[in-house]
Amino acid sequence: MLTFVVCFRLKEDASYQERYESLVNAINEEAQGITGWDELTSVIILKSTKSRNNIATNIVAKSRFDMSNDLLLVVNASAGSVSVRGDISDSSKLKAMFQRNRLESLMIQPR
Repeated sequence: MLTFVVCFRLKEDASYQERYESLVNAINEEAQGITGWDELTSVIILKSTKSRNNIATNIVAKSRFDMSNDLLLVVNASAGSVSVRGDISDSSKLKAMFQRNRLESLMIQPR
């Protein structure tokens, strides 16, 4: 089983709390064995046999995530790779953070 770090930023608006709860629930559904470690405000660490891309896609599909305003980052901590969904400003800077530069699965909403 691999270790993943899931980070997110939600736009604060009238639906924030509902989106937050649905996102946390969807993230924890992706954890295998035990629920994710979620003591930080917008970071959950979990174990899974799924790929980072499948985890990111499933979280978005199972929650009220807003692709045009929210941001989701799934890092495979075991392999040093990342998947991003949503509104990202500087993908080149994020890509530079990973030695293997494996930032191939971006799904970015145009600004």
